[in-house]
This record gives sequence, C-alpha cells and structure tokens, in this order.
Amino acid sequence: RYQKAPRELRAAKTKVWWDIKSCPVPGGYDPLLVRRSIESVLYKRKYHGPLTIIAFGNLEDIHVEVLRAYSDTCIIMKHDPFFESACADILGCTSISTIMKEMRNWKYVNISTPVLFISNP
Repeated sequence: RYQKAPRELRAAKTKVWWDIKSCPVPGGYDPLLVRRSIESVLYKRKYHGPLTIIAFGNLEDIHVEVLRAYSDTCIIMKHDPFFESACADILGCTSISTIMKEMRNWKYVNISTPVLFISNP
C-alpha cells in the first residue's frame, strides 16, 4: 500500500536522483520501461507534477543502446568516471558524492518539493 502525497504537493515538480552504480537496471529489463515504472510508483502515490529523472555513474560501463533508450525516455544521464556510490556517504565516506551534492543544492532552492532517491546500500 502506498502512502499518498499531501494535497499541496500533488502537482509539485518532482526530481529523481538515480545511483546507477549501486542500483542498476536488472539484466533483461527493458530500459525503455524504467521511466514508466518510476512514473507509475509516483502516480500511485498521487504525485502528478512535472518529473525529472537524473542518473549518475560511470556511463562507460553501460551499453550504448541502453544509454540511448534512457535518453529516448528523457532520463538525464550524468557521466562521472570517478563516481562513488551515493551510499558511500551514508556509510561514512568523508567525501560527498556528486549525486548528494546535486540533491542538496536542488533541495536548497526547492524546499517543499518531492524528492526520490534510488540507490542500494
């Protein structure tokens, strides 16, 4: 059962940060369905505002056809060859990962907007 979004946030813009290093798409899953799957979860929770999805990681590790599929569904891919999993911050790493810096900066400007973070500790 999904917890519904508060009424005042249902039409708010939502941003998703996706750590593709620690949470890759399972083999055999159609990359064209990733955005639709995320939208489905948000829709069930009554979030209907504009959606931006940004995936972070070393894009050299991802097949070009998969990258193209993400791009075709408007998932923004951010390449960082030195990307450390965002979970490293949670587990006590002293440096702040790229994804955590972006989340912090965006949330500072967009105080009362929904945030979704996809990662795997």
